[in-house]
Formats: sequence, structure tokens, C-alpha cells
Amino acid sequence: MKVFVIYPNIEGYGRIPTGLAIISTILMDEGHDMELFDTTFMSTGNKDNDVRNKAGLCAPTDLSHLYTDGFGTEEIRELLKERIMRFRPDLICLSIVEDNYEFADELMSFIKTFYTSAPILCGGTTPTVAPHILMANPNIDYIIQGEGEGAIKDFCEAYGKGDPVDNIPNLWYTKGGQIKSNAIRPLLDMNTLPIQNFDIWDEKHYVKPYDGVNRRAGPFETSRGCMLRCSYCVNVVYQDIFKDAGKYKRFKTIDSTIAEIKALNDKHNFDLIFFADDNFLAMPRERLEEFADRWTSEVNLPYWINSTISSVNEERIKVMKETKCAGIGLGIETGSENLRKNILKKNTRNVDILERVNLIHDYGIRTTANVMIGFPGETVEDIFESIEFMKELGPDSFDLNFVAPYIGTPVHQVAKDMGWIDTWDKPGFKGMAKNITMRQNSVINLPTIDNQELVDIFYKFTDLVDEKSDMKIEDFTASRIDEVKETKRDGVISSLSNIYDGYKESKREASKKRRLAKKNADTLSPKAGP
Repeated sequence: MKVFVIYPNIEGYGRIPTGLAIISTILMDEGHDMELFDTTFMSTGNKDNDVRNKAGLCAPTDLSHLYTDGFGTEEIRELLKERIMRFRPDLICLSIVEDNYEFADELMSFIKTFYTSAPILCGGTTPTVAPHILMANPNIDYIIQGEGEGAIKDFCEAYGKGDPVDNIPNLWYTKGGQIKSNAIRPLLDMNTLPIQNFDIWDEKHYVKPYDGVNRRAGPFETSRGCMLRCSYCVNVVYQDIFKDAGKYKRFKTIDSTIAEIKALNDKHNFDLIFFADDNFLAMPRERLEEFADRWTSEVNLPYWINSTISSVNEERIKVMKETKCAGIGLGIETGSENLRKNILKKNTRNVDILERVNLIHDYGIRTTANVMIGFPGETVEDIFESIEFMKELGPDSFDLNFVAPYIGTPVHQVAKDMGWIDTWDKPGFKGMAKNITMRQNSVINLPTIDNQELVDIFYKFTDLVDEKSDMKIEDFTASRIDEVKETKRDGVISSLSNIYDGYKESKREASKKRRLAKKNADTLSPKAGP
């Protein structure tokens, strides 16, 4: 089969997406003729990095040489049409996250005007958490929900032969005018995944600004699944979707991890490894010890990781230092313990965060504190608590974002129910927040903080932490609406409690069904003889 894969990256953020890279590798390994259409560097710049530079969130680096000046939507369309008409694909695939969905839809709609010889299949985060919504999009023919590695292989094999695809697990499709969905397949063993093939990707993706220097970074994953249930993240939805699909948190063996990194580093010559795991440090001691031995003797490159505060301890940080860990991104999110516990659904205390960040600093490892502003129920006072806490914490850098109400997350549900987000009503987008972004502005219209004031704080956040700005709480009109603040926070907490109660009930029902199925199976099994 001839498969045309589109990566509709509208933000210009460079980094090879590991999920799509693995899918592409599988297609090629299966003998399919595959072509990639990547829009990342067709834009005029890296919008994400531009905002970070403007807000003083990072040491500035020049990325302008990576992008195409004067290349807009029309030029992208013309090139897309030229490539499709020349390639004549049998299947067109797109990887979709909510930030790029509007752009992806524009491309799909355009494709339907000139090429109808191939169906359009979509996968990714947004199709996984909201397949029932996206399947109403007239431009989408099929959706793969969840892990796509096995599903895309099975789909291409069946579709290429002209066989029915009705029974392929993870697939959503339309039949007789009705939307149909198949069962979720078991979560895969990561050690069955192939070594990624980076040859089809532009080498510009390797350029990663880090601490004022453009590094050559390679992206890898060693595990899948985050066990936290934060209200703003899709992981809480994933855990519900995959509750019957097997072990959610899974690891690739250290042997497989080292083999892949060595093979690709020998070919592409990285000077930094970027681990895409949600929580790299959440590993047992035996694995940590094996990683330390193998990394130092066989790879010995600096690397960057994400971690939760709860996974930080001295044994792990000592190993990170010994194995050239260059930096750790930490999910701090807020300095308000009340907000963190009741709205974010994270129980980490500030005193524990301080202790563990100080531990990391004692070992000389660079830290990035991930902070968010604009939560439902958040007040100006909460944000200034975050500012004061960051002064005390002293991370080497911040990664500041606006809260984005992604479809399916508890935060989206609350903001929608409260009428605080402007949502789409058109097929394929119904209920989703319009113009969603984490970096450009706040999509949630909070009654407790004026949106423009929130933007002002965003761009002054670093200066406020560094005490280079005289901005005060009293400067904000919202800080004086005490009755509204208390009422709205109570409503948010109550709504979130109801949502999480629903998750618990769903989990209990799933456990009950599994026990019943096991009991029935045991009853039907022939008993052993005397």
C-alpha cells in the first residue's frame, strides 16, 4: 500500500514525535510505500519558542534559519496537493493533538476537494480521548483510538487486500450511516517496538534550544503511562479508557533502550538525549542500577528527563548525576497548596517540593519548574503564592503555561459546565474549546481574573520572581472580588469531586466484571481428576 502520513505541526515546535516516528517505522518495515508530509518548518518560526523568549522563560537562541520565510497556508496547500497528486496514496494518515486539530481539519477538508481515492485515518491524543466527537467530522473516515502500532499494521494489511476492517481492535468507523467502535486491544509490550527510523524526518528536528545553546537532541521513550490523575491532563482519561487493557505503566527493557539509542546515535550523532517519558524516575531499584551501568559504559551522553516530585529521592538523583543527567523538568504547577490539592488533584506539599528540589541542586543538576496559571477557581492571590514559592524554590528555569482545557480532561468538563470557555458546535468539534493553546493566551475566561491581567502576569512572571517588577496584587481588579472567588472555587471543587467519583465508579464496575468473568471461567473449567 501507498501511505501518505501528515504531521500537521502549526506551532513550528521542532522535535520528532516518538509515537508517529514508530508508526512510520512500522509502515516501512511492513513493506508499505510511505511518504511523510511534515509542516513543522514550513511556518515562519517557532511560535512556542518566540513566546518563551519574550516572557524571559529561557536563554534566547536564534532558530530563524530553520524556517521558511513567506511560506503561508496557501503555499502549504499547493505543496500538499502537488505531493499527493504525484504520490497517489491508497491511505492518508494524520496524527492529531488538539492544538493542531483546526489546522489538520483545514488540510483534510482541502484534500477532499481534489483527492477522493484514499480514506483519511486519524490517530493521536485527541482521537483517543474523544473519538465519538471526531468521527462526526465529515473529513475523517477512520480513527485509531489508543496505541496505534498494532492497529495501523492490521488496518493496512486488511484494507490493502480489500478485506473488511470491521473487527480490528481500536478502530472507529462509519457503517450504514452509524458510527461504530471496536474493543480496545491489550496495551502492548514496548519491547516489541522497532528501532525508530529517523531517515524520513528533517534533521532540523534535532535542534533543541537548551540553556542558551542549540543542541543536537534525539528523542526516545523508555516507558509509557503516568499513574497520576491530575485534573488538567489526559492521563486520567487514559487510565479510564485502558482500565481493561492490561498494565498501564510499562517499561522498555534497558537492553532495548540502549540498543535503540546506540543505533540511532551512531547514525545521527546526537550531543543530548531527550527522554519523552512522563515520569522517567518512576523505576524500581534494579532497573535504576542497570541503567547506570549500561548508560555510562555504552552511551555516556548527557540527557534530559521529566519527573514528578514524588519520584525524586537521593538514590535516584545520585545515579542521575553519575550518568550525566543535564536537567530535570518537574511538575510543580502552582505554589498554592490549596489549589494544588483541591483543583489540580495533586497532594504534594510545598515543604516536600523544596526538600527534593534542593536535593537535585545539591547534586548540581539543572532544574526546570513547570508552572501553570489560569486554573478554574484560581485567584490572583494563588498566582502570587506561586511567585513567592518560586523565589524560595530557586529553579534554574521556568516553563510557564496557561491552563489549556483539553477535551476529556476534568478541567475541560468543569470549565465547559461553568460556561467559562467558548466551544465549537460544528460536527467533529462539538464541545471542544475554540482556539486552544497553552502558550499564546488563556482560553478559560475566569470570573476571578481578567484575561488581559492574566496575560500581563504571564509576561511579568519571571521579573516578579526575580524582583525586577513592582507589580502588586492590589494592581488587579479581580483581587477585590472576594465573594465571587470563594463561591466559584467551591463550585469547581464540587464539580471535580463528582467527576472523580465517576472515575472511581467506572473502575469498580470494571473490577466487578473481571471478577465475574474469572469466576465464570473457573466454573466452566474442567476439574482435575483425583
